[in-house]
Amino acid sequence: MNIKEQIKQVLVLPSGEMSNYGDQLWNNFIYGSYGESDYINSLKMKDASKKKQRSFVIQNFTSLVSREFFCSYGYAQKVIISLFPKEKLASITNGFINDLNNLGE
Repeated sequence: MNIKEQIKQVLVLPSGEMSNYGDQLWNNFIYGSYGESDYINSLKMKDASKKKQRSFVIQNFTSLVSREFFCSYGYAQKVIISLFPKEKLASITNGFINDLNNLGE
Protein backbone atom coordinates (compact mmCIF):
# COMPACT_ATOMS: atom_id res chain seq x y z
CA MET A 1 0.00 0.00 0.00
CA ASN A 2 1.47 3.38 -0.98
CA ILE A 3 1.52 6.44 1.27
CA LYS A 4 -1.53 8.06 -0.32
CA GLU A 5 -3.58 4.91 0.26
CA GLN A 6 -2.36 4.72 3.86
CA ILE A 7 -3.35 8.32 4.50
CA LYS A 8 -6.73 7.80 2.87
CA GLN A 9 -7.35 4.65 4.89
CA VAL A 10 -6.92 6.44 8.21
CA LEU A 11 -8.23 9.94 7.43
CA VAL A 12 -11.29 9.35 5.29
CA LEU A 13 -14.43 7.50 6.31
CA PRO A 14 -16.45 5.69 3.62
CA SER A 15 -18.94 8.58 3.85
CA GLY A 16 -16.18 11.01 2.80
CA GLU A 17 -15.98 12.61 6.24
CA MET A 18 -12.80 13.13 8.24
CA SER A 19 -12.18 10.15 10.51
CA ASN A 20 -11.80 10.21 14.27
CA TYR A 21 -8.10 9.55 13.65
CA GLY A 22 -7.77 12.90 11.88
CA ASP A 23 -9.64 14.69 14.65
CA GLN A 24 -7.57 12.97 17.32
CA LEU A 25 -4.34 13.83 15.52
CA TRP A 26 -5.37 17.49 15.58
CA ASN A 27 -6.51 17.43 19.20
CA ASN A 28 -3.30 15.74 20.32
CA PHE A 29 -1.40 18.57 18.65
CA ILE A 30 -3.35 21.51 20.08
CA TYR A 31 -3.35 20.04 23.59
CA GLY A 32 0.42 19.62 23.50
CA SER A 33 0.82 15.85 23.21
CA TYR A 34 3.70 16.36 20.79
CA GLY A 35 5.24 19.22 22.74
CA GLU A 36 4.31 21.95 25.20
CA SER A 37 5.20 24.62 22.65
CA ASP A 38 2.42 23.33 20.36
CA TYR A 39 -0.12 23.93 23.13
CA ILE A 40 1.26 27.39 23.87
CA ASN A 41 1.25 28.35 20.18
CA SER A 42 -2.29 27.01 19.82
CA LEU A 43 -3.44 29.12 22.78
CA LYS A 44 -1.88 32.20 21.16
CA MET A 45 -3.94 31.56 18.04
CA LYS A 46 -7.18 32.14 19.97
CA ASP A 47 -6.62 35.89 19.63
CA ALA A 48 -5.41 35.80 16.02
CA SER A 49 -7.39 36.81 12.97
CA LYS A 50 -9.44 34.20 11.14
CA LYS A 51 -6.92 34.34 8.28
CA LYS A 52 -3.99 33.61 10.62
CA GLN A 53 -5.93 30.85 12.34
CA ARG A 54 -6.74 29.26 8.98
CA SER A 55 -3.09 29.38 7.96
CA PHE A 56 -2.01 27.92 11.33
CA VAL A 57 -4.49 25.04 11.04
CA ILE A 58 -3.56 24.15 7.47
CA GLN A 59 0.18 24.37 8.08
CA ASN A 60 0.17 22.37 11.29
CA PHE A 61 -2.30 19.67 10.25
CA THR A 62 -0.37 19.11 7.03
CA SER A 63 2.86 18.90 9.03
CA LEU A 64 1.27 16.35 11.35
CA VAL A 65 0.20 14.18 8.43
CA SER A 66 3.66 14.43 6.85
CA ARG A 67 5.30 13.33 10.12
CA GLU A 68 2.83 10.51 10.74
CA PHE A 69 3.31 9.05 7.28
CA PHE A 70 6.99 9.88 6.77
CA CYS A 71 6.48 11.97 3.66
CA SER A 72 7.25 15.53 2.64
CA TYR A 73 5.03 18.44 3.58
CA GLY A 74 4.28 19.08 -0.10
CA TYR A 75 3.25 15.48 -0.73
CA ALA A 76 1.05 15.41 2.38
CA GLN A 77 -0.59 18.64 1.20
CA LYS A 78 -1.30 17.22 -2.27
CA VAL A 79 -2.77 14.04 -0.79
CA ILE A 80 -5.04 15.87 1.67
CA ILE A 81 -6.30 18.13 -1.11
CA SER A 82 -6.97 15.13 -3.34
CA LEU A 83 -8.92 13.24 -0.65
CA PHE A 84 -11.54 15.85 0.18
CA PRO A 85 -13.68 18.18 -1.95
CA LYS A 86 -12.98 21.89 -1.51
CA GLU A 87 -16.13 22.42 0.56
CA LYS A 88 -15.25 19.55 2.89
CA LEU A 89 -11.71 20.89 3.37
CA ALA A 90 -13.19 24.27 4.31
CA SER A 91 -15.52 22.56 6.78
CA ILE A 92 -12.66 20.56 8.33
CA THR A 93 -10.52 23.69 8.60
CA ASN A 94 -13.37 25.62 10.24
CA GLY A 95 -13.89 22.76 12.70
CA PHE A 96 -10.22 22.82 13.63
CA ILE A 97 -10.38 26.61 14.04
CA ASN A 98 -13.33 26.12 16.41
CA ASP A 99 -11.21 23.64 18.37
CA LEU A 100 -8.52 26.34 18.67
CA ASN A 101 -11.02 28.92 19.85
CA ASN A 102 -12.42 26.51 22.49
CA LEU A 103 -8.98 25.54 23.77
CA GLY A 104 -8.52 26.01 27.50
CA GLU A 105 -12.22 26.53 28.25
